Amino acid sequence: VACPVLGQDLIKRQLTKDDYNLWCRLETDKISENGKWVSYALRYESHLDTLFVKSTYTNAKYEFAGALNGQFASEDIFACLDLKENLHLVNLISGNSILIKRVKKFDISGNGRFLISLESNDDSTMNLAIRGKNGKLVKRIENATQYTINNSGNALLYTTAQSDNQNAGIVNLKKTISIREVILNIHSDIKSLTWSEDGSTAAFYTEDSSSTHLYYYQIASQSL
Repeated sequence: VACPVLGQDLIKRQLTKDDYNLWCRLETDKISENGKWVSYALRYESHLDTLFVKSTYTNAKYEFAGALNGQFASEDIFACLDLKENLHLVNLISGNSILIKRVKKFDISGNGRFLISLESNDDSTMNLAIRGKNGKLVKRIENATQYTINNSGNALLYTTAQSDNQNAGIVNLKKTISIREVILNIHSDIKSLTWSEDGSTAAFYTEDSSSTHLYYYQIASQSL
């Protein structure tokens, strides 16, 4: 005999701290340029988060367990980094995906043409990799230590280190990739890579036990 829900005595129990890990909150993440795709996340107290990408026109949906953040490249490519330092690159139209391991951070260029990632090696060194949005490697800069991309996403400032020498350079991220050296063979740590708001100037400083030097690099005149 069926009994209506309203006629049943519901069993209640006291919540415990173990239940808190089951709670989550919904957060919006990104929306693609033309609004065809949106990403959102379920965030848990246990940090076992899941990132979702859903079409706003169809029922197509992708999910990425443990992903921290995501970025769209035009309307067909989505990339995100998970807690295990795996970079997921997905073609949202075909469903094909590429997994790039040991990624410390990543960005997508402002024109959506290039995927930039800082990747670690077995010997604790790192490479700065620049790929097309299909995942094919375009340029690799070895012994990279850090980078920062400007607000427009059309250039990045990076540093490399080998032995006691540190260097800095600029990568232009337009239709093609071009690299320009900014400073070479510095025997002090290069710190605090920074761009001006309009991307016309890059700055950093060097520091050792006896002195600190501040550097400005003008993009238009290519002068330090």
